[in-house]
Amino acid sequence: MERRGLKKADIFAVVVLYRQTAQDSVAWRSLCRAAQACPETLGRFAVILYDNSPTGQPPADLPPYATYRMDETNSGLAGAYNAALDEAGLQGFEWLL
Repeated sequence: MERRGLKKADIFAVVVLYRQTAQDSVAWRSLCRAAQACPETLGRFAVILYDNSPTGQPPADLPPYATYRMDETNSGLAGAYNAALDEAGLQGFEWLL
């Protein structure tokens, strides 16, 4: 349900991991809770888990709105943010978080 004057947001989020599993990430858990609690307020919603760890740890079960990318070269935050910006643009998202 849309509230008067507000439209649903198209949000593409990036969570950068380093030597941490997705399940240990406070940001990832928070985004999952928000997606489950308020699905009606989201338009399109996607999350990329960008893992800069030397050896990645892909999550066992990802929700349909999430993708995992491993970057063993550790291109840092800039690399992760730029990859997310490129992907969000390709998919036509309005917001990058």
